[in-house]
Amino acid sequence: MEGKYILYYIVVLFVSNINADINRRIDPFVETKLGIIRGVRATDGEYSMFMGIPYAYVNESNPFGPATPHQGFNNVFEAYDDSAMCPQFEEMTNTIEGSLDCLHINVYVPNTASILNHRPVLVWIFGGGFNLGSAGRQIYGPKYLVRHDIVMDNIEAFSGDANKITIFGESAGAASVDLHLYNQEENLFKQMIMQSGSALSPWAVLEPDTSAPLILAEYLGFETNVLYYLDIDSEISVKQRPFHARNAFWDLFYKLNKKAQNVVLLALNINAESNRRIDPFVETKLGIIRGVRATDGEYSMFMGIPYAYVNESNPFGPATPHQGFNNVFEAYDDSAICPQFEEVNNTLAGTLDCLHINVYVPNTASILNRRPVLVWIFGGGFNTGSAGRQIYGPKYLVRHDVVMVTLNYRLGPYGFMCLDNPDVPGNEGLKDQRLALKWVKNNIEAFGGDANKITLFGESAGAASIDLHLYNQEENLFEQMIMQSGSALSPWAVLEPDTSAPLVLAKYLGLETSNENEALSYLSNDNVFRNFLNEFFDMETEQINKMAKVLRNFYIADERVTKNTISPLIDFNSDYTFNKPMVRSIPKYMEYGCKNIYHYIFSYDGERNFMKDKLLINEEEAAHADELSYQFDVSYMTEEPTPQDQIVIDRVTTLWTNFAKYGNPTPATSELLPVTWTPVSQDALFYLDIDSEISVKKRPFHERMAFWELFYKLNKKAQKGFENAETKENK
Repeated sequence: MEGKYILYYIVVLFVSNINADINRRIDPFVETKLGIIRGVRATDGEYSMFMGIPYAYVNESNPFGPATPHQGFNNVFEAYDDSAMCPQFEEMTNTIEGSLDCLHINVYVPNTASILNHRPVLVWIFGGGFNLGSAGRQIYGPKYLVRHDIVMDNIEAFSGDANKITIFGESAGAASVDLHLYNQEENLFKQMIMQSGSALSPWAVLEPDTSAPLILAEYLGFETNVLYYLDIDSEISVKQRPFHARNAFWDLFYKLNKKAQNVVLLALNINAESNRRIDPFVETKLGIIRGVRATDGEYSMFMGIPYAYVNESNPFGPATPHQGFNNVFEAYDDSAICPQFEEVNNTLAGTLDCLHINVYVPNTASILNRRPVLVWIFGGGFNTGSAGRQIYGPKYLVRHDVVMVTLNYRLGPYGFMCLDNPDVPGNEGLKDQRLALKWVKNNIEAFGGDANKITLFGESAGAASIDLHLYNQEENLFEQMIMQSGSALSPWAVLEPDTSAPLVLAKYLGLETSNENEALSYLSNDNVFRNFLNEFFDMETEQINKMAKVLRNFYIADERVTKNTISPLIDFNSDYTFNKPMVRSIPKYMEYGCKNIYHYIFSYDGERNFMKDKLLINEEEAAHADELSYQFDVSYMTEEPTPQDQIVIDRVTTLWTNFAKYGNPTPATSELLPVTWTPVSQDALFYLDIDSEISVKKRPFHERMAFWELFYKLNKKAQKGFENAETKENK
């Protein structure tokens, strides 16, 4: 049956020109034992670079003596520069180059590092006859090695495995590696690779330590029957004893001179330990925030970030913006909820320490790839809900390369009670949302989000909130908006102040029954229509009776309220609650200059429909808020989506994120999106019907909407709040 539990949604684009600013980046941070170090994302591969980190400094009064270990950093160390080189003779220019401020280290970390994926460590020691060379990328670029997932006091902070360190070097670097093997004071590495050099190379150890060759010869005085080696050519092969004739000569020569072979490869057993992680850091204007890598996708999570706090002496008044963090803020917890009535347990739940924000960042964020931002405002009738992943899991949306933000705001009496006095002025929940939007505008670039490409999206009360924010012209905090099943013109969205709210809340009276007949009896005798009129219109009793009869005749004719009239009563509720308010909003958006307005209806009835699953609704077709579980990874829906449900998930999230990226939900057609979503025009109300297939249609529920158009025109001045609205429009 058309319209049954199909509720009406609207998508709105509030257009302003966007000039993308790509001069900032999201940089990787690590917290070492010596302090926090900030690196940079590589542009030639999937890894991060931390360069020029000082590990020691030279004593200027005796530059030929021992160096002193670096004591650490008071501020964030910017590890961007690998150009330092120690003093050396430059043959090309015949000059001395370099500086004694050169004892630096460079660390290159693959993006695959994670809590369960500690990577082995390769430490390169360059060669150059102990006379020239440096560690920079000019020669030793890491790209080829780091792509193989190769990264003790500090290496674990970079996700390296301190128990799986291999040192490798060439020429003098190889000789250095060999010499480090004989230092038994500390176990600083587990394996070594020596390329064309060893401690026994004649140039490696010279006078005045004349005993070194004897000690080394004794230490390496072993023989082997077969010397295997890998020949790395266009093909690779295992062979025996390379250059055997020449090496036999040099073997005799070195034996006569108590020397040894030229190339050595030593390997030791390793027990890998991978119980630590590298966490993502961001430096915001309010301080440094540490998040956590997601385990269900390629993104990072920064959760429970406080954007404001409630005044405990007046929890019904304005919140105060958070002033920032003195230490690193651990953004791991999204469990906070604002005070609300918990229907399941019939208790009050939540805390006033709830004005938190969650930010989910795809791993694709980079210096040239700042991502569009989607900010979600949840619904719940301004009385229930929270921003956590239990319902609003980000997996489905973040995979489309957008930064997603969810936020908490005060609900019920703390958020929306209005007593018409300075202490309780009302609508503090909306003001909380605005503080959160300011926080996003000011800080989202630190997370790799584009502050000039922010799209608000919300459902039900969240959609009405977005609509109300549109009319606030103080600041431009967003560029686009998506409204799902709600608007400021919904009759429940804006009500007259109820100065008796504290008394009403204290009594909390209402009808409670489990008897279906008793409930149906309560709804009979036009009560359902009179209740609507009493709640949203100021009419005399006679007029209420007349209009209730008109509504009754249109929807159920002369039938009494029974099970057989459930379907038309659902249509009635849907029409006045969502459908007509959305249609009434469209001309206002056009009047305000919105250039592209995309209108949709979600009609798909699958296995994941959110509200039907939550309320155990067995009626066919879609219900209010059913699309949420096709946008978000709802925590308690643990079964894998059916193939058809997965298609709907892919379609809905692609449409929403395309809109956030391009201002157009269907910039190009594809197998997934085979139609072009036509925006609303002055002459035609196009909409996208999202069902098992998607199609573009015109003017939904046209007969019922025409009825409501006449109803509102006839009773325009009787609408509650009309006089105040008319006064404001005339100012």
